[in-house]
Amino acid sequence: MDDFDGVVRFLSSDVDWDSSEDDGVVWRVGDFLREKLARHPGLVQERFATIARSPKLMDELVPHSEFPHRRRDKFVLYRDPQERFVVRVHRFHPCGAEKAEFGPVHNHRYPAVTLLLKGSYEERVFSETSRDEKMGTAELTQVKAHSLARGDVDVKGWDQAHQVRNAADEEAAFTLFVRGPSIRRFADIYDIEQGTFSPAGGMHDLARVGFIATMLGSSSIRSRHEAMRFMGSADEWSAREAGMLDAATQGRFDLPKAGATD
Repeated sequence: MDDFDGVVRFLSSDVDWDSSEDDGVVWRVGDFLREKLARHPGLVQERFATIARSPKLMDELVPHSEFPHRRRDKFVLYRDPQERFVVRVHRFHPCGAEKAEFGPVHNHRYPAVTLLLKGSYEERVFSETSRDEKMGTAELTQVKAHSLARGDVDVKGWDQAHQVRNAADEEAAFTLFVRGPSIRRFADIYDIEQGTFSPAGGMHDLARVGFIATMLGSSSIRSRHEAMRFMGSADEWSAREAGMLDAATQGRFDLPKAGATD
């Protein structure tokens, strides 16, 4: 059985998604993923390769991805047919020597778990101290500021507001992100200075390109079909595989095993 199939089997059969508002359920997912990636560091690259080889998977998954993006690229690796969970890879771009600003303060429509695959990022966590739905106002208090590094697992409930940024000047940060079922229709984007919030549906008005285009690093390729033509026939895959996967994942994700020190 393929390693990624094992992930899907666990998420489909061994997780009680109806109870996913319980942080313990989602932490169990994070612990499983960490140990799985520690044993099989090539799992993510292999999944990228499977998607790139399959026009059917490309058509199914790429429309739900978001890349290129100014701060963070999002690659969908799997969507549960029953809409219980989605598996993604997030790539946070380097912050640069002048330290890029944090992304917007937001919460989610769903509970989710993040596993840091490579690099690190900084996060600020907030709590709502007041909220007026009719006026669209909310006051937030920062309750935590920390950094997450390779191998760290983090869980967020659907109502937990936070903001993140890559902590490195030049190295991208990669995360494996699993979101649970949507608890509500919209997430919130907060303006702390104004004390307001507004709904966010989850999909952004961004350029969407195929996995292969990003792997090849070509900004001129704007669709999956163009990318497939650019790539050439299937028998040329083996000659290009290493370079394509390196551009997409920037190396293997060698996570420390649970309990090990870096």
